[in-house]
Amino acid sequence: MNTGMLWQCDSKKPLRERVEEAVKYYQRKYGSDPEAAYVNPKLLEGHEMIVDGIAVKPMRLPISLLWLEVADAAKGIERRSAELLQQGEQALTQMEMRL
Repeated sequence: MNTGMLWQCDSKKPLRERVEEAVKYYQRKYGSDPEAAYVNPKLLEGHEMIVDGIAVKPMRLPISLLWLEVADAAKGIERRSAELLQQGEQALTQMEMRL
């Protein structure tokens, strides 16, 4: 887990509500679901939970923060790199045709 989104939330809200808000924001911003959500272990009271299909797991974090893990970050980077390479090759082909 190297890539993700750190979310600061109101620590007075129930954990489920905090995770739901963070996941909805993540989905709007990135167009996909996070792989997992991580919270301070004290909030889970010893067991993991599932919120909207997302596993909520323990991680050493301040109580007011959530960490949403990016799903398949390496695949996303690899796919985007391939797209950019293809665009570059197309631009070169068009330039060669003009010459």
